[in-house]
Amino acid sequence: MSTQKRGRACLACASIKIKCQLGSDTSLEPPCERCVRLNKECVLSAPKRQKDRVAELEAQVAALTKLLQVQGIQDPTAAASQHGEDSTGTSPLPSTATGESNGNARKRRLLDDSPASSSVEYISATSLDSRDGNNKDLWKLDNIVPLEFQERILERYLTDIVPVFPLVPLPADTTLEAIRAERPILLQAIVYAGSPGVLSLDMQEDVARMFLNRISSTTFEQGQKSLEIIQAIQITCLWYRAPKHHKHIAAYQLISLASNLADDIGISSPLTAPGVKYSAEGQDVEAVDALRAWLGCYHLSSVMGNLMRATGLPAWYHEEPTNPFMSKMMRSGEKGPAATNWGSHHDQCLLFMEYSPTSLPTDRWVGQYFRAEKLCDDVVEQMDLSNLASYYDVSQVGMKIKVQSCKNQILNWKVKIPQALRVPSLLLWEHVATAYMYEAVLHTPTNKRSFAAPFVAENLSCSDFPTPVVTQDHITAIYELLSALHAIIDIISSFDAMTTIALPGLLYASRAAYANFVLAKLYIAVTAPGNTLGTILDPSTIRADEYGEKMIDLGTRVKAIDERCAPARMLVAATRLKEWYTLYNASFLSTVSNGMSIESTNTAPLDSGTFGNVFTSQTPSDWTFQFSDSAADFGLDILFAEPLPFDGSMNSLAFDIAK
Repeated sequence: MSTQKRGRACLACASIKIKCQLGSDTSLEPPCERCVRLNKECVLSAPKRQKDRVAELEAQVAALTKLLQVQGIQDPTAAASQHGEDSTGTSPLPSTATGESNGNARKRRLLDDSPASSSVEYISATSLDSRDGNNKDLWKLDNIVPLEFQERILERYLTDIVPVFPLVPLPADTTLEAIRAERPILLQAIVYAGSPGVLSLDMQEDVARMFLNRISSTTFEQGQKSLEIIQAIQITCLWYRAPKHHKHIAAYQLISLASNLADDIGISSPLTAPGVKYSAEGQDVEAVDALRAWLGCYHLSSVMGNLMRATGLPAWYHEEPTNPFMSKMMRSGEKGPAATNWGSHHDQCLLFMEYSPTSLPTDRWVGQYFRAEKLCDDVVEQMDLSNLASYYDVSQVGMKIKVQSCKNQILNWKVKIPQALRVPSLLLWEHVATAYMYEAVLHTPTNKRSFAAPFVAENLSCSDFPTPVVTQDHITAIYELLSALHAIIDIISSFDAMTTIALPGLLYASRAAYANFVLAKLYIAVTAPGNTLGTILDPSTIRADEYGEKMIDLGTRVKAIDERCAPARMLVAATRLKEWYTLYNASFLSTVSNGMSIESTNTAPLDSGTFGNVFTSQTPSDWTFQFSDSAADFGLDILFAEPLPFDGSMNSLAFDIAK
């Protein structure tokens, strides 16, 4: 009786070993239903030749033998042979017929009569490499960080970091032995994130290099995909700290990588019910852990997208690198943060995560962070901040409607926060959303790009500022914006140094840098010659120097604990803006008051040779950024580092990542 020949599955389905629609019905053509639903490229898998299959099986056997040797377990076939020799003494081998019989019997003993036969499972070469790699990584970690320091860092993660941002929570009674045995990659991420103030800079450098290399090899060379890897990547992004000489990974590419892995292992798919376990890439995963990780992917994508406004990358970054490994990473990350849009599925995930029977007490807390970031994302979208081609005056009817809608959203979000969770670290998002809502009062048709990161003095312009006919809408917007910017810096500067280090730098210190930068924009708009907003706001009320000092003071205290952690570098960058204020007031305004006419100021660009690139109307297209001794650190430095004046000697710096 003949049976219909089975078709070939597509690569996307075959890679995670699930049933493919194309394999079940040979009459169908790509794409399959799953690839259409997940918007993936659907390509049929190539047929395997028997010779390739034999080579694959031989590789799996070799990997299994290697694992047994590492664990000190004798090869089962060798053990069986030894057992046979012990039973028969030193007698020669039996005849051929007897040999076949004994061989079959020995095979049956190994497969059927072995004590472990009831728990025999298929182990792929990839999983063997993973387990072997974990053992090697723990050995490397132990050589860098003694066990007592690992204990201290784990305790710090549980007591200081998880309470303030529990994206990857662990039980309070988690022991070092347990996490080393069950989640070794996550342990490396915890040591990476919790090391400031505990390990020396040299030890942190070694840990960062080892861990980021491990993430690179795990995801691209070995093709491993698991919830643990996603959680480790998320910790990496929130408390990002690149080693000085690592040249393959950037923060926003890791964010995209986490989202792609979430799609690949299936945790982005709708679940049937909360509180159940389901299989993700062959693993039993708690639904709540999967939902939390999936929502975390949105959270990180939203934060980075709002900071970069989809345009924060210099032109050279969009060129294809010569390094094939970097090219693969950039293709995975789509050359920017992944576009993970909020949908009804996210709403369901958030409710399931908070109210599932297996939810943790911290899940309602981290859920408020997800809602807060969604609020900011909604405001950015409604105000069209990422669309550089658009420009709206706040007095236009359409803008009034948008502002009122955003006000209602902010009010509704704040009202729904439980009283016990109304703490400054969460209420900060009200002021961030308000600043986004009124930022447009400082926009012109040509300066919108400058509000994207990096938030550095070189992106300020003394000639490109708004000069509207002042209305009540402008007055309201200016004062509301100023109040929100002050509140952001007040809240963040009120934290002590250790709390600032424990808080994710990508979420908090970056918002302080944004607020300080927009204060400088506002100061220009009310003091530069030809301004109109200065008639409604006294420049002294901006208090730019005072709020810059607050950031510098906190950054100095954090830097004394760890000079290379993200909060220290972002906050201390306010020193450059303070220098800009001094130069602006002493050189530019005094020059104008001593005879420079308002008309000539508005019609002729300022001499950049006199005042430097600080006063150019826009940043040069070939501007080169200083990567703080690290070409790999551009994941953060492209947002917050100090740019260097462009000259021929610095031309190669931006391209170090491609070497």
